[in-house]
Amino acid sequence: MLITDKSYTRALKYLNDNKHDKALPIFKKLVKHYPYKEVALNLGTCYRHFQDWEQAAKYYLLAADPSTPYTDNRFSKVYPKALNNLGLLAYTHEDDEAACILYKAALAEDPIYWDAMWNYNQALFRMYCSNKPVDLKECWITAEARFKRGAVQLRSRKNLIAWDFKTKVPSIVVLTEQGFGDHIQFGRYLKYLENYADKIWIQCADRAKVFYEKYNTCLDPEETDADHGVAFCNLGKILDHIPSGDWLNDKLIRKVPDGKLDIGVTWSGNPHHGNDLHRSSKPGFFKPLSNYGELYTLNPTEANTRGFTTLRSGSWAETIEELSKLDLVISVDTSIVHLCGALGMPCWVLMPAVDSDYRWGDSSMGENNIWYSSVKVVRSGGSWEATIKKVCDKLDDYRNGLRTL
Repeated sequence: MLITDKSYTRALKYLNDNKHDKALPIFKKLVKHYPYKEVALNLGTCYRHFQDWEQAAKYYLLAADPSTPYTDNRFSKVYPKALNNLGLLAYTHEDDEAACILYKAALAEDPIYWDAMWNYNQALFRMYCSNKPVDLKECWITAEARFKRGAVQLRSRKNLIAWDFKTKVPSIVVLTEQGFGDHIQFGRYLKYLENYADKIWIQCADRAKVFYEKYNTCLDPEETDADHGVAFCNLGKILDHIPSGDWLNDKLIRKVPDGKLDIGVTWSGNPHHGNDLHRSSKPGFFKPLSNYGELYTLNPTEANTRGFTTLRSGSWAETIEELSKLDLVISVDTSIVHLCGALGMPCWVLMPAVDSDYRWGDSSMGENNIWYSSVKVVRSGGSWEATIKKVCDKLDDYRNGLRTL
């Protein structure tokens, strides 16, 4: 039976427009009259947005229940989207094993449900990054879902042959994808790629050329003579382990200690990032850090930066030059963190309260991670105020000589 109530269409539009506050009361009313899988799923998603985990789980379970009808009875009695969303709840609570079971159950119902495959990859990879017994090869294989789900587009070229990760070829172009942070993270593999190609092209923006001075660079693969191509974040397939990440350490001139602490801070990243609602903060939360040293901002375009000295960041070369003036960077999870890690620059990355990125592992890793030795992880205290309090405690220890940056 189809839902004819016009309020259902209105609620769906609110949900698609991220107006969860307006969608929630409509779905709450609708589920009483139309207790269908789709209604329960959307209501659960509204509750998940507001971090009401108990209610979100209640309605996701209702949507997953085989006895709960679809609006169209032609479909299967199991709802893959409900299983996937239950997996998201498990991931949020760092129960990655349970999340993987739920994602695999969703994929058993719909083998080409690429969102579920991508979510499975993220949970699986976070387990690997937490030193759990996970096959790294499976992490790389399932990561291909990012292309299938349409979230990542490659700007390739006709007649470009996909490299097989084992054959030596005359020339290859590394194709850009995702964000600068991803490129910096996977740049560590370029020196290993040299064993497989006589000539390497890197597709990149002009401001990123400083990273690839020993290679040929291009904005468009059409400009190259490469015969093979490989996606940037597929370079990990070259090795069976994660190599050292400080591949740009020769580009940073470290500040000479002068008795005072100069701290760079970044409180926000790309607003279009999928988890930006949770991973980005506000400058006001960082102001207590001024009790420990001079604060410099790496968010120069944002307002309300009184109390912070602004650093230049027009290009990555400028950013690297500015970082040489600092003792420490404290940042939310953005590309600056990856740059610091690649440079060997001391950096503390602040985890969001909800859905921390796979690469930093789960809370069992403490302040450690497998990608960068110079980056320490500050796990969320449940709010930005509590997390900054943890940072202040770490700075107290540093100031008292109990630990190093």
